[in-house]
This record gives sequence, C-alpha cells and structure tokens, in this order.
Amino acid sequence: MRVEAGDLRLVVDPWLSGPIYWGAWSHCPEPVYDDSIFEADHLFITHWHYDHFDANSLRRFRKDARVFVPRFPVSALANQLRELGFQRVTEMVEARRYRLGPDFAITAFQIQYLDDSVLVVEAGGVVIVDLNDAKPLPPSWRAIRRRFPRPDFMLRSHSPAWSFPTCYTFEDEAEAVAVERDSYMAAFREAARILEPRFAVPFASAVCHLHREARSENRHLVPSAEMADYLARHPLPGRTEFVRMSHGASWSSESGFEGTERAAQLDFLTEVERLATRRERELARLYAVEDAVVLDHSAFRDYFQQFFRSLGPFRRLLRSVWVFRLRRGETLEYWTVDFARSRVTQGTTEPESYTSRIDVHPAVLSDALETRVVANIEIAKRWRVHVRRGGVTGHLLLWVLISLFEAGYLTRRNLLTARFVAGYARRLPEVVHYVLLLVRVLRRGVSAAAETVSGVESH
Repeated sequence: MRVEAGDLRLVVDPWLSGPIYWGAWSHCPEPVYDDSIFEADHLFITHWHYDHFDANSLRRFRKDARVFVPRFPVSALANQLRELGFQRVTEMVEARRYRLGPDFAITAFQIQYLDDSVLVVEAGGVVIVDLNDAKPLPPSWRAIRRRFPRPDFMLRSHSPAWSFPTCYTFEDEAEAVAVERDSYMAAFREAARILEPRFAVPFASAVCHLHREARSENRHLVPSAEMADYLARHPLPGRTEFVRMSHGASWSSESGFEGTERAAQLDFLTEVERLATRRERELARLYAVEDAVVLDHSAFRDYFQQFFRSLGPFRRLLRSVWVFRLRRGETLEYWTVDFARSRVTQGTTEPESYTSRIDVHPAVLSDALETRVVANIEIAKRWRVHVRRGGVTGHLLLWVLISLFEAGYLTRRNLLTARFVAGYARRLPEVVHYVLLLVRVLRRGVSAAAETVSGVESH
C-alpha cells in the first residue's frame, strides 16, 4: 500500500520482488508500480513474515527513509532493518499516534501472540484501517473502534495464508477443524460490520502458488471475485461499499477510484496458468537446485535440542511425537522428534508410535533450520502432515511454541526486561483474552482452535 499526502509518501509492507517462501508464493496478478515508489519518505512494516518483510524489495528503497515498526515486547525487526542499511528506524509504542507531516499520521495496534499489527493511517482527513492479515481479538477491535469509530477505508485479507487444514490429513476426520473458504470471507464481512468503513477493500491476498509442491493449493484460495460473489449473497451492513482494487488501482479525494476495472478483468485460474508457463524455466532451475541439497541430521538435531532447552521442565507436558519423512536419493528416512523425552532419532523405518508425520522437501527443511524459520514451512504450504487420532490440538499448540521460540519469546533474557513487561502491560486485555482462549482450546480442542485460524471471533 502506498499513501501520498501533500509531498510525503508512505509505503507499507513492500513485497515487490519474485517468489518467496521457497518458491511457493508468487504475486497474482503481478505488481504494478514505477521506480518512484522507492523514493518513499516513510516505510511501515506490520510484521516479520516474508510477504510483509521482503529484504530484496526493501534493499531498493532510499536508506534515509524513516522506517516504522511496532515496538513488540520481543522483536528483531529494527535490527534487521538497520542491517539492510536503514538509519532512521522508529519502534512505535502500542496505540500511540506518530505524526509524519501536516495532517498525516499513523497509529499501530499490536495484534496476536505471534506479533502482527494493524496500521491506521490518517491523511488529509481520510482514515485508512489496514488490517492486512491480522486477526484481532475482541479487546483489539474495541480499542480500534474507540479511536477510529467511522473509518473511510478498511483493507483486509480474505483468503487462507496457512497450510492448515488443506495440507493435512487426519486419522479421525472428526478432528479436522472446520476452516473453509467461507470462514475467511465471513471474517472479512465481520470486520466490515465491526468497523463500518465507507469502503471495504480486499487486500493482501493477491497471491498464487506456482511451485509443483504447492500448485494444488490454488484451488483453496479465494480470489477477490469470489469475495464479491459472497458479499452479493451476504450483503455488507450499513453504509459500507465493497470495492475491488487490483494492483495499480488508486483512490484520491479529488478523483475517487481509478483503475478498479483491472480487478473485474482478471480470471484467477487463467492468470495462474499464464504465470506458470512464463516461469517454467525458472521453476525448473529451482527444482534442480533443491533436489541437489543434502540435509544434515546434526543441524536438525541441534535445532530441536535448543528448542527443548528453551522449554525447560515444561517440555515434559508435551505428548507429541513428530516424524519427518524425508526422501534422500532413492530411500526414505524417518527423523523422529519426541518432545516429552527430549529425544531426536534417525531411522530407515517408520516408527509405530507418533502423533504427526510430516513430509517436507529436504531443501526446505535445511534452509528453514539454518535461518531459524521452521515455523514458516506452515505458511509456505510446502509440506504434508498426517495427524493421528487425538493429536490435532497438541500439534497446533506445539507449532505455536516453535513460532514463539524462533521469535525469541522463549529466551529468558528477553522475558526479564522492562520492555517485555511494559509491552504486554499496554496489551493486558488482549493477553487476558488469549489466556481464556487457550483454556477453551484445551477444553474443547479443535473446535475452539478454528477461531484463531480464521479470525472470525469478534464478540
């Protein structure tokens, strides 16, 4: 998103380069921009996922731009931006207003235990609530509504960005969480009902999957045309108008909307096929590089042993056993992680006892271990997971713990700081709600977990 007010330009979450998440995610349609975007005066990064924090794109921006990020209780974002060459990095305090210029200001609301944020932009008397793919809980919705009761724009995602549950199979089908395409569209509509904006714009979901391991996931995505059809059956309440803004579309207080016809002209599946054909050679080279990677078991073992140590005695409460089924040449190997026993083993036959079996390409796992972004495999959709009876809730909670571990939230020195305490003190109502939600998940299992996946919960 680019916002211009007077002579000042703000760019939010620029992902303008090629595929990300090990080749699994691509733009669809391709971005529309000119090089003037890289002369932005201000940047804002909502969170650290690659479709929001893309280092290759950020390297192209002027390094004297002022960059804003939320001051999360634990965060490496500011240091990562400085490593990219940005000198003016500001960490925004929760819900505090920051002035960029005359009649131009931004406010960030921190969301979720995994550190996401909602950005509110005030420019020229217009209020834009950029929800991106954040999933606020009721306390956060109320805080945003109190400060910005009638925004002009709401931008929000409307399509699944995670591999759960479409990349999963379940020994007990009754344990499959009911998160369907309609769940995400209903969440979009519910957000519009809460915020009551003038315009509700589908956003942050214009992607497709071209890699051979993720191509089948395209059928689960929700193009903006389908979002429009859903709202035709379930109209938005009140004054809110649904407007599809494809890449390159714009709105101004003088001219209104321009370029929105591109969205109506796009046929999603046809565009996916066109992009796949265009990038066929590029994908073939990627496959060859990936297939040559040999995964080191010691790196796998060291990663999970560090994870065990970060959990301390609490690891004994975990009952999950994960088996990674990896193809090495012509043979299959089974690398097992027994969390309760803090044990990592390697074998050539599938263990009889496990809770989750994970099929993942060695190249993906190797790079994820090296860069400590194993949690991103979930987003990449480049794996397949089979869950044994009774293992779903444990699997999901364990994946949350791995995400917290990689974000630094299980490191003692990060927790015993004034920053950590102050950060969560400002978000105390949200913290209390997450504790209650965790209790509900432990009591009700996967039926409550659906609320955290789709973000439908709002009351």
